[in-house]
Amino acid sequence: MIICHICGHSNNPEINHCEKCGARLPKLDPRTTGAAGQARQTGKYERLRTAVMKVKTGEQSWMDFQDWFQGFYDDIMGRIQGLVDSIHQSHGPGWNYYEEFTEEVEATFSGVEDYETSLNQIWQAIESSDLVLAQAAVKLFLRGAEKLNDALVLNGETQRKLEDGWGYM
Repeated sequence: MIICHICGHSNNPEINHCEKCGARLPKLDPRTTGAAGQARQTGKYERLRTAVMKVKTGEQSWMDFQDWFQGFYDDIMGRIQGLVDSIHQSHGPGWNYYEEFTEEVEATFSGVEDYETSLNQIWQAIESSDLVLAQAAVKLFLRGAEKLNDALVLNGETQRKLEDGWGYM
């Protein structure tokens, strides 16, 4: 069950909005907890690292990399926006998500900041054909993934505490 952070209603995990109050439900995808989450977040890193390595070895041109990177960038930025929107919605009337779960929120925003910075650095690397900058950006992207993994673990702990506190599950 997914617990609404606004009204406390227990909802079916397949839905996106609370059945009682209509608030967007912050979801913890079970595939993103523990080792599976580590693999999922670092999987994005591996895709990016592999693409940059293809440029380094000459298997892929900067132009081809740019085409690939646009799709990767759009996917990551869409996921970031959904995550940020979910956190902002969890800060509605009667709910102090930021104050109650500061460590989780800070880990999330810190990871998001690293993602955004690294993606912007990749665009700069593409414009200047700067392989060193691209490789540094990949390392920063991994650091962001690690922070987001930490936030996912904290989110799972938060979800369990809420369920225990409200008597669910």
